[in-house]
Amino acid sequence: MKSKTKVKISIILISIFFLFVLASVIIFPEANLINSKDCFASPSMKHLFGTDQFGRDVFIRTVIGFRYTFLIALFVQIISFLIGIVIGIILGYYGGVFDELFYHISNLILSFPIIILAILMSALTGANIWCLMSIMIVCNIVSNSKIVRSEIKIIKNADYIKVLRVLGASDFVIIKNHLLKKCLRMLLPTFALLIGHIIIAISSYSFIGFGVSPPQPEIGNMLKDSLRFINRSPGLMIFPGLFQFISILLLLKLSENCKILLLDCEGSQ
Repeated sequence: MKSKTKVKISIILISIFFLFVLASVIIFPEANLINSKDCFASPSMKHLFGTDQFGRDVFIRTVIGFRYTFLIALFVQIISFLIGIVIGIILGYYGGVFDELFYHISNLILSFPIIILAILMSALTGANIWCLMSIMIVCNIVSNSKIVRSEIKIIKNADYIKVLRVLGASDFVIIKNHLLKKCLRMLLPTFALLIGHIIIAISSYSFIGFGVSPPQPEIGNMLKDSLRFINRSPGLMIFPGLFQFISILLLLKLSENCKILLLDCEGSQ
């Protein structure tokens, strides 16, 4: 009981942190506010992470930039999560030609480096965040579908599913009341984990010029811009990078705690 309470408290505290991040656009002033008299200021109570070459508050830019990336990652994950489950269930349950076709196409997509796809799409459409989002959504849909498809192929031959068919249950009822719940319990604990992976991917691509473009603050392009001033003001790289590192760790912890709660709920049923 004590352990379960700690897990719930941990989830609440982590949720409060991300609510603060989401509310940052209301709490803080303009992220690109320039103050030429306060360039390269050291960390202080006024500027927690100091200021950059334009006198902009690095802490405000870090939080608002992370919020932007977090919302993109959340959108990508929700879309790919829902579509991936639907496709995986349909292909795994019914099989057939489309299932075989998906199997080979998905292997081809997942074996192809995403960075090459990003460069190719950027060359064709121009480097922008929508291009990167589209690539990540497709890849995550394929990945989620493969996981669900494999699980459904096993579950659909279980004894209780065969009994439901004998009793006259329709495919829709079986999928809705049994298979869908099983898939949600399997994938939900990884939801926050995959958001963290997407955030890292967006920042990585922004760092090399294929993600979020200035003047929109984003930790990847902030780190890229601060490379020129690494000797003069190393905090420009250290503090934003450390903030994102801790945020990703919190997402991993949230994923782990959700898994513990789900396992506890299943054990008490």
